[in-house]
Amino acid sequence: MTGLEERVRVGLHDAADRIPERMITSRFPEPRSVPGWIKAVAAAAGVLVVIGGVGLFRNGGGPVGTGGIVRLALTQDVPALGGVPEVVNSSVSTDGFDPLPDMTVWQWGDTGAPATWLVETRLDADLTALLGPSTEGETLHPPAPGPVETLVLADVGWYALSWQDSGTWHVAFGFDETAVAEIAERLLSGIRLGQAELRGDLPVLIDPRRLIPGPPVELSELFYSSPAGGFSVALFRGWPYGVEASLARIGDEVIRIMVNGEEAVTFSDEVNSWVMWTVDGGSTGAVESSDLDIETLIEVAESVTSVSLGEWRVLTGIESADLSSTTPPLGDTGFAALEDSGVVHLTIAQLRDVSEIWGLLVGVEVTDPDSWGRRVADACMLGVWNVDVAELLATEYVSQDLGRADDTRLPAATEAIWSIAASICPEAFPEGALEAGPPSARQP
Repeated sequence: MTGLEERVRVGLHDAADRIPERMITSRFPEPRSVPGWIKAVAAAAGVLVVIGGVGLFRNGGGPVGTGGIVRLALTQDVPALGGVPEVVNSSVSTDGFDPLPDMTVWQWGDTGAPATWLVETRLDADLTALLGPSTEGETLHPPAPGPVETLVLADVGWYALSWQDSGTWHVAFGFDETAVAEIAERLLSGIRLGQAELRGDLPVLIDPRRLIPGPPVELSELFYSSPAGGFSVALFRGWPYGVEASLARIGDEVIRIMVNGEEAVTFSDEVNSWVMWTVDGGSTGAVESSDLDIETLIEVAESVTSVSLGEWRVLTGIESADLSSTTPPLGDTGFAALEDSGVVHLTIAQLRDVSEIWGLLVGVEVTDPDSWGRRVADACMLGVWNVDVAELLATEYVSQDLGRADDTRLPAATEAIWSIAASICPEAFPEGALEAGPPSARQP
């Protein structure tokens, strides 16, 4: 398996012989460009950690705390794979999604091919993340005042009209050329936006992230090999709009399916096939392969469950937490564990202090030096001064110590793990982080 960037190619292909019976369609459409947000996924695949093959969990499904699902993995057998798959690579990144410009997005109709959109933004805004470049590979710009310009987009099949008015750049776009032209005509004729009805629909304001992911989204991915071929399992943590964005940006060329009773979509380019679904109401799960047929890929998706950070480490063969994980400035704290195993060797006094802090705040006594050696390494190297990191680690450690999730203890556990790191590696904290205090003290 190569990186996502190498595997994503332009063009959806005819794959009638690979479509399972559960899909209500007869064929994929003819080739067309893959949307820019899929290319953002490719860019978001960060540092690859090459590791030895590790099999799946037989009875997976880690606890889910207040922070929601933190990782996904294949945890159940899939007979169609022809054997137990092995993890061969892992990737975690928050760096691959371009910042979204300050813009207002209006939508007419249901998300998908029938919908039409209008963007209003500054004249100097960079809309590449949303619309991609021009066919010449150049950044899109607004036309001069007056004329309406047709934008020819390279990354999506949308028809787009562009104009500026009173210092604002307007772009109307969608799959229906007639509808886009009608919206532009109505607005240019003086009809107010809130009254610009289209086929019985009035416009509604939507979050731009319904069309394109933006930071801070964490993409974590496991790459598997199996007798049937390679595939990956990914989680877009903090972006729940994968299904909606697929329908909006690819339209009728997306196949609607169900995964574990939830609405999902599948689509293909000339090399790969994808399945995407919403998980825990706040994130998107995805599986992708250039080797597996769609039916098998759907079976893989239905066998994916949540795993904890600890289970993720077992799968990846990494003793300590993955250092590219979760929230900047991860992996760049200036702190390093004393051994390659990622375990900090605490003195007797330090072990007593961290055990007392945890017991006092969380109410659980943990004295094992190896456990605290790993936990301290994670807290100091991952950057526990970041609220998301502190909450993720607190969720995992409470679940480990109690054998179950207990959300009522998470605020205290979050403060405890911050205090422990502050006592062991204060030099790793960025300027002002110690003075700001534990995350609980910063909550409104």
